[in-house]
Amino acid sequence: IPTPGAQCLRPLQMSIATGQATSKQDALRNLKAFAHPLQARLMPQLPYCTGKGYLPALQTTLQIDHPAMVLSALRPSSTRGETILRFYSISDQIETVTLKLWKTDGRYCFTDLREEWDEPASIAFSDGTMVLEVDPHKIVTLLIR
Repeated sequence: IPTPGAQCLRPLQMSIATGQATSKQDALRNLKAFAHPLQARLMPQLPYCTGKGYLPALQTTLQIDHPAMVLSALRPSSTRGETILRFYSISDQIETVTLKLWKTDGRYCFTDLREEWDEPASIAFSDGTMVLEVDPHKIVTLLIR
């Protein structure tokens, strides 16, 4: 399919499954039930690994206080010192979400798949807390400094 100006200009392979649901919420619940859950494991100490990352080996990195928000990405960005946080809403209504981060103070901005910093739109946070209004079924991507 031609996509002029698309952000992902590489071949992609996708698998599609079908199912039945009586409502959009039912369909989202079914999708979530068969998705692979996020897993975290503490890796063993390896003497040849220097551990030069900016996050400690063990800590609570992120807490999302709302059950209708599903984490899809938390990773370093290609720019050193920035982190990408992506989650989506499975709710049918606007929700207020509180995010508790590992960083006590910093700035964040909403971004798209290009993950570019927008200084005029950036917002400061303190005490590691962000409070956001999230629209129904919205994907939220934040760039955090």
